[in-house]
Amino acid sequence: MNANQRVLVVVGTRPEVIKMAPVFHAIENSNRLDGIFCVTGQHSDMLDKALEDFQITPSSNLKLMTENQSLDGLSSKLISGVSRLLEEHKPNLVLVHGDTTTAFCSAYAAFLAGIDVGHVEAGLRTHNTKSPFPEEANRQLIGRLAKWHFAPTFEAKRNLQSEGVKPEQIFVTGNTSVDSLKFVIDLVSRDIDFQKSLRLSFEKNCGFDPFEVPYILVTSHRRENFGEGLKAISEALIELTSNKPEWRVVLPVHPNPSVAEAIKYHLSGIPQISLVPPLPFYDLIYTLQHCKFVVTDSGGIQEEAVSLGKSVLVTRSHTERPEGLKSGLLNVVGTDHGRLIEAANHLMKSSKSEIDANVVGSPYGDGAASKRIVEVLESGSCSEWRPAH
Repeated sequence: MNANQRVLVVVGTRPEVIKMAPVFHAIENSNRLDGIFCVTGQHSDMLDKALEDFQITPSSNLKLMTENQSLDGLSSKLISGVSRLLEEHKPNLVLVHGDTTTAFCSAYAAFLAGIDVGHVEAGLRTHNTKSPFPEEANRQLIGRLAKWHFAPTFEAKRNLQSEGVKPEQIFVTGNTSVDSLKFVIDLVSRDIDFQKSLRLSFEKNCGFDPFEVPYILVTSHRRENFGEGLKAISEALIELTSNKPEWRVVLPVHPNPSVAEAIKYHLSGIPQISLVPPLPFYDLIYTLQHCKFVVTDSGGIQEEAVSLGKSVLVTRSHTERPEGLKSGLLNVVGTDHGRLIEAANHLMKSSKSEIDANVVGSPYGDGAASKRIVEVLESGSCSEWRPAH
C-alpha cells in the first residue's frame, strides 16, 4: 500500500474488539496509515466495555443490535449500514476479523464498493459449514473476497493455499489474541494494586478466594449449543460438582436470551456454581489464569487458555484450532454427557496447581501479530511468525 492510506477497521462483537484493538493501535502509531475504527453494534454492552478497556472511541456506531434478531435481518442491516460507512469515510482498505456476521457483511459491502479487504485471523477451518454455524461459512466466504490474508498460523496458511489463494497474498502473523493477552498479563504483573483489585472483584462475583478453592471456568454461547446442548452441559456440571463438593464452577453468563434463560433455568441455586455477569477482559484473563481447567465453546478462549498452559474441554463437534489439539491441551468432547464427565474427572485428578502466565511458547503467536500486519499494510511484506516448537 502507498503512504497515507485510509484503513477502516469494522467490528461488531466484544471478541472482535479484543483482537482488533492492538491492530488499530498499531495503525494509529504508523506514519503511513490513517486508521478509522467503526462498530456495528452486533453486541452492545459487552462491546462498549471492551472499547473502554482498550481505550478506543469509535468514529461511528451503527447500533444495530435488537433482541432476538434473525441472521437474515441482521445481515441486511449490516450490509446497508456498512455501505453508508464506506461512503462517509472513503477508505482504501477495510479490515475485518475472524468469522462474525459483521465481518462477512462488512467484507461483502466493501467488495460491492470495489474496496480492498484485509482479513485478520484468516484461514481457520473446520471444513463443515454447519459447525460452527454460521461462522464457518462466514470465514470461508470472506476468504473468497479478501485481498490480504493475515493467517495466524502455518496451518491456516495451508488451508488458504489449498483453496487457491495466492501465496503472495498470505502472511503468517501469529494471532492478535496473543497480543492482547500479553498486554494484559504484562500490565497486571507490574501493578500490585491492580492485582488486588482483580482479586477483590473475583471474590465479590464468585463468593470464594481463587487461591484457596479449585475451580473450573465454563463459557458457552455458540448457536449450535442452544437448547439440548446447554441442557447437557448444565447436567454434567451439576453431576461434577455433586461428586466433587470441594470444587467450584465459575460461569460468566452470556447475555443472549437463548443462553441466559437456559443457563439460569438449569443452574441457578446450585451452591458450587457461580453464575456471574459477563466479565470485562482483564477480569476474564485473571479468572482464566487462576482456574484449574476450562470448559468452553469459545474460539478465543481456546487460544487464550492454551497460551496460558491450561487444559480445555471443547464443547463443540469440531475445532478450527488444531494447534491446540497438537499441544495436547485441547480435547474436543462436544456436549456428550459421558465424554464430558469422563474428561473433566480426569482433569480434576491431574490438573496443575501452578499458574503459567508465560505466552512466549504459545502455538498461536508471540504478541507481535499487530506489528506484522501493519508492516504488510505499509510495505507489502513482513517477516513471518514461526512458533518456538
